[in-house]
Amino acid sequence: PAIPLGVPAPPPAREPSAQAQEPLVLRVAAWPRYAAANFTRAFARLYQERTGVAVVVTQTVTVASNDEYPRLLREAEVDLVAPSCDMAPLLIQEGLVQPFSAARSGELLPAFRHPPFLQSGGQGYGVCYASGPMWLITVGERPPLRRWSQLWDPEQRGRVAIWDDAVWAVTLTALAHGKRNVFDLSDADLAEVREHLVALLRNGCRLWREPDEVLGWLRAGEVIAADDWGILSWKLERTGHAVERVVPERGSAQWIDSWMIGAHLEGERLAAAQAWVDYAVSPENQRDLLVQAGYDPTNARTVELLDKATARARVRTIRERQLVGLERWRPVARREAYRAAWEAAKAAAGR
Repeated sequence: PAIPLGVPAPPPAREPSAQAQEPLVLRVAAWPRYAAANFTRAFARLYQERTGVAVVVTQTVTVASNDEYPRLLREAEVDLVAPSCDMAPLLIQEGLVQPFSAARSGELLPAFRHPPFLQSGGQGYGVCYASGPMWLITVGERPPLRRWSQLWDPEQRGRVAIWDDAVWAVTLTALAHGKRNVFDLSDADLAEVREHLVALLRNGCRLWREPDEVLGWLRAGEVIAADDWGILSWKLERTGHAVERVVPERGSAQWIDSWMIGAHLEGERLAAAQAWVDYAVSPENQRDLLVQAGYDPTNARTVELLDKATARARVRTIRERQLVGLERWRPVARREAYRAAWEAAKAAAGR
């Protein structure tokens, strides 16, 4: 059974072992800061206090795209993953992750307790960890950009950047140019989107893979606008930069990332993995994730642990997202076609 973690408790009495055991090792593939060293150390301490078992959780892979997860799981290179809501159903369908019970699911905000993208055959395959919209941010510029289509403006030549992710690049472009059903584009739509992407890249749009890469451009003033998971604006604000962030007028997508466990795990390592997920979604850990990376929490109790100003800001952000009616990022059935369109656009633009 899962071992609830998150609030320290007195360790149970136990007999000292005659010989120190090798610690259990759990390898993580996730987005930046999801299994930060201070998070994993706190978990390891609590887990050993509760069980007497030493465990080491390490983020061995920091992903830059959801498309990295399937291979990592197929080859059993990692044990825990944190895909976005468009990738999670694909991992379930391919049998790469396993169902498990979440001890803290009742603490989550209602929308995150049993989302359809984590359910299959009456079982749950993950726990929502963080969420947010894909923002459009502008740094030190007035007026700020408010539409995705402004990224194509000749006046912004060489001054904007987007995330180098095939599905997102195609989705962003489809939104910018008024396409419907942006998660299920036809061949004709994809051909049109590809030409728009070529134009964007030829207009000097930079491509970023890691947040620190685009943060450097924004801080130096080399780029004034970019798409943002939430971590960019959070870090820029904390270093004194004036940042405007908006959900663009033609809409955006809400991402929801969840912890999932590899199908190959069993025994003591599986028990430790379930305990890690439970700890990760505790209000204490989600508070620390918010403070370090700016991602919106899924545990309803997290806001109780924040200072008043931060708590008000997060509640306001959540309400703003509800008002604009953000659509959850849905699985893309023609994922390979989206990838092909993006790669063809980059090749045509000499990238």
